[in-house]
Amino acid sequence: MATLGQTPTQQPVETEGRRSLLLGVAGLVLTVVMLPVGLALDVLALLIGLRARRRARRDGHRLATARWAIVLAVIGLVIGIPALATQAYMWNEVVAYNDCVTGANTIAAENACVDGLEKAFEKKFSLPEGSLNLPFRP
Repeated sequence: MATLGQTPTQQPVETEGRRSLLLGVAGLVLTVVMLPVGLALDVLALLIGLRARRRARRDGHRLATARWAIVLAVIGLVIGIPALATQAYMWNEVVAYNDCVTGANTIAAENACVDGLEKAFEKKFSLPEGSLNLPFRP
């Protein structure tokens, strides 16, 4: 139902625009924190933003919220898709490192785990041995 001063077709389009903007902001933030959830929200923001923008154009309106939602969703997807691909590509090495750190009881054992991860990365990316120094030593 439309509120005072709005036509019945105007309110759902503006609501969709605000909803897509909220999803776009949440998706961008969660892409950094919880990658799969962030990517899902980015896709939803993109779809709802495109639909709201299409409806607004059809009705002869400009909808800045939908445009910003689309921009934020695309930024989130540009950040998130390569990050997800990298995680998938390095999955076995990271799982082995996590298992090693879980069983490590001393700092020397944790350092050995980091050394193993560095060697696994060097082998995976065909880097010269000893060329990679990860910044998160215990």
